[in-house]
This record gives sequence, structure tokens and C-alpha cells, in this order.
Amino acid sequence: MSERKRRVLIWASSPMNIVVLRPILDVLRHDRRISLFLTGKYHGEDNPLAIARETGLTGLHMVSLDQAKKLPADLFLTADRKRLGHGCKRKVLMFHGVSFKGRSITPKVKWFDRILLVGPYQRRKFAETGALREDDPRFELIGMPKLDRLARGEFDRDQIRAELGVPDGKPMVLYAPTWTEQSSLYHMGEPMLEELARMPEVHVVVKLHDHLYDMSRNSIDWAARLTSKPWDNVRLTRLGDIVPLMAAADILISDASSAANEFTLLDRPILFADAPELWRGERYGSTADLDTWGRKGGIVIERPADVRAAIRRSLENPAEFSAIRRQIAADLFAYPGESTGRAIQAIYREMGLEPPSAAELERARSPRPAGPPLNILHVASHGDITRGGAVQMLTIVRQLIRRGHRVSVVLNNAPENVGRFEPRLRELGAARVACFPMQADGVLKRLRIQRQFRKWYREGNYDVVHTHRQEALGFVLRALKGERVPALLTNRGTTYRFASAADRKAYHSPRLDRIIAVAHAVEAVLVREERIEPERVSVVYGGFDTEAYARPSGAALRAEFGIADETSLVGCIGAFHKKKGHGLLLEAFARVRRDLPQARLVLVGDGNRGPLERKIERLGLGDAVSFAGFRRDIPDVLAALDLSVNTSTEGEGLTGALRESLAVGTPVVATDVSGNREIVIDGVTGRLVPVNDVDAAAEAIGWALRHPETMRAMAAEGQRLVWNQCADTVQAERLEAIYHEILETKRESQPTG
Repeated sequence: MSERKRRVLIWASSPMNIVVLRPILDVLRHDRRISLFLTGKYHGEDNPLAIARETGLTGLHMVSLDQAKKLPADLFLTADRKRLGHGCKRKVLMFHGVSFKGRSITPKVKWFDRILLVGPYQRRKFAETGALREDDPRFELIGMPKLDRLARGEFDRDQIRAELGVPDGKPMVLYAPTWTEQSSLYHMGEPMLEELARMPEVHVVVKLHDHLYDMSRNSIDWAARLTSKPWDNVRLTRLGDIVPLMAAADILISDASSAANEFTLLDRPILFADAPELWRGERYGSTADLDTWGRKGGIVIERPADVRAAIRRSLENPAEFSAIRRQIAADLFAYPGESTGRAIQAIYREMGLEPPSAAELERARSPRPAGPPLNILHVASHGDITRGGAVQMLTIVRQLIRRGHRVSVVLNNAPENVGRFEPRLRELGAARVACFPMQADGVLKRLRIQRQFRKWYREGNYDVVHTHRQEALGFVLRALKGERVPALLTNRGTTYRFASAADRKAYHSPRLDRIIAVAHAVEAVLVREERIEPERVSVVYGGFDTEAYARPSGAALRAEFGIADETSLVGCIGAFHKKKGHGLLLEAFARVRRDLPQARLVLVGDGNRGPLERKIERLGLGDAVSFAGFRRDIPDVLAALDLSVNTSTEGEGLTGALRESLAVGTPVVATDVSGNREIVIDGVTGRLVPVNDVDAAAEAIGWALRHPETMRAMAAEGQRLVWNQCADTVQAERLEAIYHEILETKRESQPTG
């Protein structure tokens, strides 16, 4: 039997915490002995997914705070002193900074079993305040892993500066204030930046703390305020990780931010933007740490007007304060460049695992090889390949074949109908194609069909069987009872509870190796509501055909329905089922037309049009709404739209029409149902509205049509997101890795000798 996986629960209160832990997580998430769970808050909300998305972190299970409190785990790991993992055997604290606030930190720190300290200064401060003894056995000096690459000089400064738009030859000034309303940003940040904007000889990059984007904590929307300024040489960056920015900067301006501490490792000039209220504020109390944050290792700016002279002085004599900076760095940071390995070894010891060797660490950081070609069977619950999950299966099959695998397909249809599908599948390169009616009438007939499938299966010698939906999964489990199936997986695409006891039994079957959830929302229902072990669930987003969505044209649809280029066209893609919310969309669109009477709506899909046609007549929409029917040219349809709207009310995993709309760069408005929020980030990649709220939907649609440039900018962000997360190439690569992981794990668990 294979060894039980160790569970590690991660808490993060912001993306910044993940940046601190990232070097550790990049090793842990590649270790098949470990399952990682992420929980945390984003802008005050229980939303670990947003943290993972903003930091590009993959390979973790997302759990809510309530789930995290009950999760039995081997290790709780945080960089934020959160006391959460009460069900965890061991609790480990890392620090996201090196400042010390004794009055507030002491009771929280004492709760942990292991405290990984950044440097001698931090350990000394604990002892001086009586918080903990300097020789407390829980202390372990490891340094700051996130700074290892900075200390080793591994960043390409020229490339980073080019990506930031810093002109060649210009010194780069980085301004990184802390986040409270007593910070230098509130105290004098804007007039100081105005002064810097009058220094064309430098280029200024502003990096705001994560919390400065959270309007529940701030009285000013600093992102909007700063980006609205007509400054040529001052720009705001949304890059989450400040470390590459520090590597590129020549000068840092900060206040009580850990960035000033960390910048001492580079021995480059630091300017300290003084903020007196910060030191008198309750947050820091009487133990405000004036020894660090660059106050001794740099120039203190008391007034905005002082900044230009301080910049010129620093450029003329960058070595001024160098000796003090080096002394501060040596006291603050232990083992620069070596901290990651030390932290990993400490964490593995807490889990009772052998620490990885240097070679294993290197392999963990490197991309895994694809592995040998596999013989894969995909089994669909669908009777054709025209829509929904069947199209997704086709997308997967196409890419797996392109990656060199031998792929066969079974459809849920009568054997005599195989000729309808075989030519298309053979054209893709499918090795074998067959049809079996999976829900035939009569016990004897079903048993006969199962025997026929079993015989057909044995002839294939498959490595992997990947089923799609519950009908195919149940059929395979029944038909292949007693057969050797090296790896068995199934897709789950909705957030509905299991419909029957038979479905529940199938998904809980020990013969099922992995459930592929198409969204984290689906994963959450499987784990929280259906009690599936989280290690048996992997999230792989549905994909889209990157070739078909690369260069679509919307001209044909507009010509077909006589819609001029200047006319605002709203569209909705989806079959006419109640859960798709077409009725709500029509009501919202009727309200939009009061202010925008030229707007048009096209409904793309099939089903019972009667109720919708009657509603269109009742609302007086008349010729403003067109039915386009079932279409195969969806990329071109989406390209014709000014706005794609989804008003689904329930059950969606992650709406395919939203994914595909963003893939072509079409702006979107969607209801906040199931997994939609995983790609539609309100105000960033589109507009997200409450479910069943006609007023909110109408407001968002109208606003989107009145602000086309803003919506196109959001759609461009969404396009980058879905091409990174949902492209068919990414989907196939992730599935391929899961297939190999299951097969390798099973091989390793086989008895030897």
C-alpha cells in the first residue's frame, strides 16, 4: 500500500502571504506525498480562490474558513499569525516581514509549535520584550525564502524594467508604502508623486500594498486615483510580488513597509517617507520599530518638496549609508540565498517526512516531463458530439491525440449509429470508435450490452479510462466489474448534488481514482456536501479550441440579422432551459432599452422558444430580439457581440459561454452562480451580478454598453486569464499530468520481490 498523504493547510490573509510562502509551496505542491489546502480572505471576504488566482498558484485544494476549521491535517502553515488550524497536528509560523510589534504579536506566536524566524534581530526582540526566551526550542532561524533569488542575483533587471515600461538608461525609483491610513501614501504620497512627476530624468513605479486595493479598509480608491493622473514618468503596477520590482529598482521610497528592510539586501539607496501618525497609531503602539525600515540606512523625507533633492543626492552618492545598510541586512536576514532549503527541511521534519535532497528540490522546481504516450479511452454519457460535455470531450480528445497519445471514444448510442460519428472522430485521429446504449430497457438487455462493452474494452489494453458524467461512470463501473482498469477518472461539470443513491455510490467507488471538477465551485460541493475525499478531486477547467478562437470574425452574424456595426449587440449563448435565466435576461434587457433604444439582443441556442416569444411580445421588445438557433460557428458569433450576457440561476459548473466569450475578447456580464466568479472577476474581467436580480442585471448591462472602452479593457484581462487557464492545450497538459500521476502512484504501491 502507498503511504498516506500528509495534509498541509495554508492560511493567507492576502496575496502577499502567498508570495512569502511561494518558494515553499512550489516544492510541497510537486510532492505526491502531500496534499495542500488553501484557505484565506481576499479584501475581507472568505475567498481563497481569488488569492490563488492573483498569485498564479495552482495544484491546491480550496477550502472555506468553515471547512478549514474542521479539516484534519498534519500541518498548519501560515505567514500571518492566524490561529486557525485547530484540527492540525502541528502548527508552523513563518513571518511575512521582519518588523517587531511585541504587544500585539506575543499571544499569537505562543500558539505555534514551530516558529521560523527571519534573522537574529527578530529573535533578539522576542527575548528583549519577554515574549519568548531567545533559546526557546520552538525557534528556528531560517531567513526569508522569498528573498533567496534576490540575494543570489537571479533576476533579469533589464527584462523586468522593459516589462514595466522603464526607458533604457533612466534610473528606476520604486515607491512602496504600507497600507494603513496613517501611511506615507495618505500623509504625503500624492504631492510627493507630483514632485517626482516633475523629474523627467527618473522613472517611478508605484507598488501598492495588497490591502490598499480593499475599499473596506480605505477611504480613497488609490488605484483609480493614481491611474487617472496625467503623469508621463510615474506608473502604477499591479504586479503582486514586489521582489522582482526591488531587483529592478535603483532607489526605494518606503515608510513602515517591510520592503525597506528587504531592500537593504541589495545595498541600494533607500528614502524613508516619514509619516508621524504611523508611529503614534494604535497599530504600532509604543513599540514602533524605528531601528529598521531604512530610517538609519537612508534619507528621511519629512516633506514632499524634499524628495527631488533626496533622489539626486542618492543618485550622485549611492554608497552613502552603505555600511549601515549592510549592517542592518546582516542583522535582519539569516542565510540569504539559502533560506528556502532550510525552511523546507524544517517543515518536512514537522510532518515526519524525510526532507528532500538537493536533487529532489531541483527536480521539484523543474517542469515534469510529459511521460510516455498512453492508450486512453474516453466514454461519453452523450449520444452525439454536438454540444456541452460532449464538445468538451472532443476538445480533450483532439489535444491528447496531438500530444502523441492513442485515444479511443465510446458514445451512448445504438451500435448501428456509430457511422454518424466515426468519420469525424477518425479524422481527428481516434484509434477506435464505438457506440453502446448505456441505459437500455430491460435487465437482460443491459447485461448483454455490458458484456459486449467488456469484450470490446479487453481488446483495447487501455491505460486510462476517462468517463464523462454519471451515466458513463455508472455504466463503466458495472460493465468492468472485476476487470483491471489501471486508471479510472470521471468529469463532474455541475454544482448539483448527486441525483440518486446509485450516483452517490458510483462517485464514492474505491475503483474511481479521480474526479475531474471543471471548477473549484464543483470541487467545493463534492468535498463539502458529498463528502468526497479532497485528494480524489482535481480541478481542470473546461477548455476551448485555441485554433478556432484565435481569429474569429463577427461580420457574418451581423449581416445575417441586418445589424449595423455601430448598433450595440448583446448576446446570450445557451439552450432554452429554465436554469439559464433567459426570462430574467429579457426583463433586464427591456429596462436597458428604455435608455438605449437602439440596442439589440440575439439569443443563440435551441429548445422551446414559445414562452420566450410570448415574453418578448409582452415586454414590447418586438424586433429588438432575434433567435439565432443552434450554431456551430460560436467563435464568430461571439466576435459579433458587444456584450455577452449569462443570467443562469443554478447548477452551472463554470459557464462555457463565458469562458469562450472572454477567449475572443468579448466583454461579459454574468450572474454570480457556481463557478462563474472564477473567471468573471467583478470590475476586473467583467461585471458580476447577484442571481435572480433583474435590477442589478439591467444596471450592469446598461453600464457596460455605455462604457465600451472600459469593458473592452476588462475583456482583455479576462482573455489573458482564460488563455492561461482554459486553453485546450493547458487542459490537455493538466489531464495528462493527472493520468501519469495516478499510474505512477499505483505502480509505486505494487509489492516488489
